[in-house]
Amino acid sequence: EGRATHTALFEPKKFADEYAVKPDNMPTRQSNAGKAAHAAFDAANASKCILDADSEKLAHQIADSVRGHRDASILIAEGEPEVTFRIKAAGLPSLPPLQCRPDWLNVNGCELTEGRPYMVDLKTCATLDRDAFGNFFRVARDHAYDMQFGLYLAILSALGVECRDFFVIAAEKCVPHGVEVFRMTDQAIEAGQRKAERLLVRLNDCYRDNVWPNTEGGVQELTASTFKFGRNSAEGD
Repeated sequence: EGRATHTALFEPKKFADEYAVKPDNMPTRQSNAGKAAHAAFDAANASKCILDADSEKLAHQIADSVRGHRDASILIAEGEPEVTFRIKAAGLPSLPPLQCRPDWLNVNGCELTEGRPYMVDLKTCATLDRDAFGNFFRVARDHAYDMQFGLYLAILSALGVECRDFFVIAAEKCVPHGVEVFRMTDQAIEAGQRKAERLLVRLNDCYRDNVWPNTEGGVQELTASTFKFGRNSAEGD
């Protein structure tokens, strides 16, 4: 669904070429006729990603909601989708090339950036309500969006593309598909870049030494608080 939503929003003309919707009234595979119908559909759409009708509808509904948001529509009015950038990290010889592929890039800028180049990333979420479980802000923290976006900007800068504006379009998966636009602050970007740099140094060492530690080693304890609910449940008693 996420990939379909990106295509519906940023590359709508490609949607029909990349996705096929399996009809709801298609017979089940339990009968010979059903097996034949499914086989024929799959063969006719072998090069496409198969969606059910609900997933296709959701992708287009979210895309429409984003287009209906004033600031989001300004950001995606001009630019290029899915531009790939790749670079060899200086000072990290054992590390494979770094790559980023922003959802949207506009090197000419827009009125929201006063002509400065910018990138946009679309993130779907369960809710934009800060107090609700699984909200966008919690997901942004847990998935380290600051490191992702900071690294994107660092890669572009190393390639001579001076871009300091990074916007996130957050869209709810549930009706009414609320949309908010966020701009990463310079402080958040810089902090994310510092965290990413530390991790890349460690990753370079792993490639260099072919040692991949993923635990602290030794015998750990499962304390009583491990089995309690709450933000600090994994901490000591």
